[in-house]
Amino acid sequence: MKKHKIYFFILIIFIVQCSKNEYSKYYKNYETFNKLPTVIKKNIHPFSKNKYQLYISELNIIDNRYLLIVNAEKETAIQIYDIETKEIIKQFGKKGRGPGEYLAISSILIDSNNKYKIWIFDANQAKFDLINLKSVLLSNKSLPDTTMKPSMDAGLPLLWCNLNNDTFLATGGLIKRLCIYNNKLDTIKTGGFIPGKINEERDIYRYLMPTNIIKNNSKKIIVVGNMRTDVLEFYDYNLNNIKTIHGPDILKPCFLKKDKCLSNGYTRLCANGKNIYCVYSGENTEKVKNWLVSFGKQILVFDWDGNPIMKIKTDYRMGTIDITEDGKTLYVGYFDGEYFRIGYIDISDIEEK
Repeated sequence: MKKHKIYFFILIIFIVQCSKNEYSKYYKNYETFNKLPTVIKKNIHPFSKNKYQLYISELNIIDNRYLLIVNAEKETAIQIYDIETKEIIKQFGKKGRGPGEYLAISSILIDSNNKYKIWIFDANQAKFDLINLKSVLLSNKSLPDTTMKPSMDAGLPLLWCNLNNDTFLATGGLIKRLCIYNNKLDTIKTGGFIPGKINEERDIYRYLMPTNIIKNNSKKIIVVGNMRTDVLEFYDYNLNNIKTIHGPDILKPCFLKKDKCLSNGYTRLCANGKNIYCVYSGENTEKVKNWLVSFGKQILVFDWDGNPIMKIKTDYRMGTIDITEDGKTLYVGYFDGEYFRIGYIDISDIEEK
């Protein structure tokens, strides 16, 4: 009888293990995890009294002095907060098709050479504007210094990252997972892994909805998440896949589902030289009947080798996230149950470990 019980438990363990790894054939360098070593609770503190009806789609910290956000409900899409006073000090970027006007901002990048110059990508107009923030702050000049249009050879780029002074990296509605562009936005190289089950270009974005891209210049590592499952992909600067991490819920990939994919994975990523911070949902829209479940209430923390370190449980749902240069504070766009707001989380105790 005891032997039968032992065999039964071994069988159960084997079945569970197989279920967790049944997707490995669709990915490269595939690993799974279902637990994070440490779980802590952190509260989101309101940063400003301002409230928004629509979600905050972009949030960037500039020089630890300013907070730049994008919110489509305002006549001017881009607002700049003074972090010390917590007040809006400038607004720019009217809706429209003219110079310095935008219809659908999908990425804002801080320039590699000058933290007071930002690149703004309008996905609707497929244009990149280079804006001098000092000109905006000092003289209200918000017209771009430069406007460029990226090559569409590799498809429509949506989410951008500047690798270095001379190259940009994008993901989105592309033929491949990633594309590198030169400083004139001509296509240099495409790469990144597309699972074998996806055989039509139109399905690449639908099934592999990417998060923003983060990078580590010293390690030459790029990370992109998946919004429809709990998968993180690690690449080197040549777009070779280093590691694919699936967890903690091992959600079934959308390309394997016959019905509409309603699972929600990673929402947004940010990082410093030490840790990667990932806003994570893990919930199913169909079960909850609420689109807000795509905004996660958890932040999963990894090191740059892809090892899970910690789960941070928060009290509100978050959409966007960024980290200060000193690594002590996370700023987030969150939903307080009625409005979208800007908040912050003290993580000084985490970074000191």
